[in-house]
Amino acid sequence: MLFHVRINLRQDTIGSTHHAAAKDDALRPIDVYKAHCAYGPHVDAMIKNLLSKEVKLPPGMTIEYGGLYQEQQSSFRELVISLVLAIVLVFLTLLIEFRSFAHPIAIVTGAVLALGGVLLGLFITQTTLNVVSLMGMIMIVGIVAKNGILMLDAVEDHLAAGDTVREALLRSGRRRFRPVLMTSLAAMLGMLPLALALGAGSELLQPLAIAVISGLAVALLLSLVVTPTVYTLVRRKPS
Repeated sequence: MLFHVRINLRQDTIGSTHHAAAKDDALRPIDVYKAHCAYGPHVDAMIKNLLSKEVKLPPGMTIEYGGLYQEQQSSFRELVISLVLAIVLVFLTLLIEFRSFAHPIAIVTGAVLALGGVLLGLFITQTTLNVVSLMGMIMIVGIVAKNGILMLDAVEDHLAAGDTVREALLRSGRRRFRPVLMTSLAAMLGMLPLALALGAGSELLQPLAIAVISGLAVALLLSLVVTPTVYTLVRRKPS
C-alpha cells in the first residue's frame, strides 16, 4: 500500500518576497514522505502514531495523508452510504411487497442485527473493518432479508387458515427453516476457502468472506428468534 504524507506550508511562513501579494491562507504542499507499506492490520494507525510522536510541526503547518490510503478512506465513506441506502431500499421494497409495516420492520431488524455478527466475526479473527468487509456487510443485508421473507411469507397463509399468530409463526418456522438453513450453509461453505485464504490472492477477499460467514451464522439464530418476536410485537390485531 502506498502511504503518502504531505506537509502543507502556509504562504506567510515561507518568507519569500516574490509571493508577498499572495493570500495569507494560501497553502504550498511539499511531499516529504512516500513509502510502499506491506498491507496489514493497523499499518496506517502505526504510521500516524509514529508521525505524531516524532514530527513536531511549527505553527502554520499541517500533515495530510494521501496516496492509496486517501483513496481507501474515500471509498470507505461511499460504501457506508451505500450500506445505509441498501437498508432503506430493502425496507421500501418489503413495504411495497407485503403492504404492511410488520413484515418490513421485523425483517430489516434481523438484517441490521446481523451486522453485529459481522463485527463480532471480524473482532474474533482480528480482521480490520475495511472496504472489502464493508462490501460483505452490504451483501449480508440482502441475504438476511431473503431469509426473513422465506420465514414470514407463509405466516399470512396460516393466519388466513384460522391459526393464531403464535401457531402461524411456529408452523412457518418448521416449514421454512430447512430451506433457510440449506441456503445459508451453501453460502458459508462457498465462502470458506476465501475465509481460510486458500490460493493465491485470496487474502484480498478474506475480510469479505469472514463478514459473510459470521453474518449468516448470526442471522440463522435471528431468523428463529428476533424476526418472529419483532413481528409479533409490531403486528396489529385485526379489528
